[in-house]
Amino acid sequence: SDGSPLSLLLIDADHFKQINDTHGHLCGDEVLRRLVTLIDDAIEGEGYVLARIGGEEFGLLLPDRTQEAVEAMAERIRRFIDEAVIRFVLRCELEQRGFEVVEVDNGQTALERFDAEPDGFSGAFVDYLLPDVRGDELIAHMLTMRPELSVVLMTGDCDADTERFARDRGCPILRKPFPLDRVRPLLATMNNKEER
Repeated sequence: SDGSPLSLLLIDADHFKQINDTHGHLCGDEVLRRLVTLIDDAIEGEGYVLARIGGEEFGLLLPDRTQEAVEAMAERIRRFIDEAVIRFVLRCELEQRGFEVVEVDNGQTALERFDAEPDGFSGAFVDYLLPDVRGDELIAHMLTMRPELSVVLMTGDCDADTERFARDRGCPILRKPFPLDRVRPLLATMNNKEER
């Protein structure tokens, strides 16, 4: 051994048995494949080994990283997974209410999609930290074109300026990760605006 650090990060998918029991093993297999992709996307750099060590347990072997770097990576993986779950649950809730869902990965694409058909949107859930164009800039643009549009600002961190921005524009704030019971009343508001 050359004395360089070697860390093992254990990752367990909570409630995985419920997914298999409710939706079947094919769905469960797809969830595991997506989980591996999320973990892989969250890892910065090369030189790691990710392996399935049990039904829904994974081991991530990380050579040459400090304890602080491993802890930061574990938090980054958790955030990536939380974000994916939030997007999935939100999409399901919106589709169940009859909304067509358009997902984009960056602010510039969102601006282009909105500008192409501003009247085609019933509402928007906008993440504050979008690449290319920040969420507050996107919301300001959307509300300039469609002042009546229902827009929800999603953020993990919310300072006083962000709160003031959202409040001044009548935008509710969802702090991530958020429980589903916080989303449903906002969706009801969107439905009510749609019916007017």
